[in-house]
Amino acid sequence: MTKLLPAEVLLDAISTVTGTTTAFEGLPQGARATQMPDGKMDNPFLKTFGRPARELACECERESDSNLSQALQLIGGATVNGKLHDDNGRIAQLAKSGKSPEAITAELYLVALGRTPTAAELAAATKHLKAATDLRAAVEDLGWVLINSKEFLFRH
Repeated sequence: MTKLLPAEVLLDAISTVTGTTTAFEGLPQGARATQMPDGKMDNPFLKTFGRPARELACECERESDSNLSQALQLIGGATVNGKLHDDNGRIAQLAKSGKSPEAITAELYLVALGRTPTAAELAAATKHLKAATDLRAAVEDLGWVLINSKEFLFRH
């Protein structure tokens, strides 16, 4: 059975792919969502993806059904887009690294999916990167596609 990643895990995974961090009030810079001590912290992304208030000691408190708000967060939400567009993040660094489109694609696949791209995936991604007039926007596109893939979002 496939299941959407828990809110905290998903946010941390997106942060890892994009090479960014999320600031949480009262926690040191670089703290991960999975390190948050309680459910009282107000984060729109985590709230949308069903992070429970942790008032009960069971997993039953967590919302696990996907919904339109979650899809909108992933497609055009401030958290994902902000991380993809971060000037200090992995995407910006890759775009200005001078690496080949094949190397950029391979790195993003490894960090996002834990595997190298298939021949067809590599061909499609490198074609997109090579055709781009704005390499950074094209790398952001590739990051967005990987973050929004079923392989990334769901536990299998």
